[in-house]
Amino acid sequence: TIELGALGITLSLLAARVSMNFSAMNERDNNMFEHFGREMLRPLPKNARLIVKGDLITNSARYVQRCLHFRRDVQMVDMAMLTYKWFVPVQGANFPGFTWPGTHYHPYEPAGFSMRGLLDANFAADSATPIFLAGGWHEEDFTHDGV
Repeated sequence: TIELGALGITLSLLAARVSMNFSAMNERDNNMFEHFGREMLRPLPKNARLIVKGDLITNSARYVQRCLHFRRDVQMVDMAMLTYKWFVPVQGANFPGFTWPGTHYHPYEPAGFSMRGLLDANFAADSATPIFLAGGWHEEDFTHDGV
């Protein structure tokens, strides 16, 4: 019975705490990530190609594209996903605007490709459709120097 009393007190205190602080912690109307995603995609030209890096950037843009159907014309690929050897063989066809110069993004592995290699292959295949980068270069890939 002591355990039940302690449990009752604990639940009562928790309920009181939640009810007192709910309005201050309510994020129901927070659409900051939606605005961020929209403003990242909005200025891009039609059918642009976008390489993204980082969870905030990737997921904000993916949310507005997939859930809100905003700027579905922009082909967006996640730089981190490109590092997996299975990604290009399994998912590469879902990105018809991109050309893959190797099996995965890793500039120092024999079958891998560098960012420079990816950009060169894509500009050679389609120089009219611009490629944008959001989130910066991979810190260990120096092949983009001079691009």
